[in-house]
Amino acid sequence: MHGPSVRAIFQTPQAQHRTEEKTYMHRGVELTTPAMYLTFDLRLDFEKYLNSPEPKPLFAQDALASLETISKVKKIKDFDLVRFKTDFQQFFQETGWL
Repeated sequence: MHGPSVRAIFQTPQAQHRTEEKTYMHRGVELTTPAMYLTFDLRLDFEKYLNSPEPKPLFAQDALASLETISKVKKIKDFDLVRFKTDFQQFFQETGWL
């Protein structure tokens, strides 16, 4: 586990919500992200996964729990968070991770 000094260096960025298309260069390639775009980081507990005989369900649970981040971003117009969570959970169930 990292000490407080390491965490201070590697702060988790805030979730970002954009409503406009953005074009940028990445490794010499021009990329465009679509409008209505949300990004956020998901930090996983390495020790928890390392010591688990079955990490896939842990990841599915952590990924689903991370969706609460979306509710902390300003209200996103025409976005049904409940349905999105349900679809995401169904995906994990269909893949056998839940």
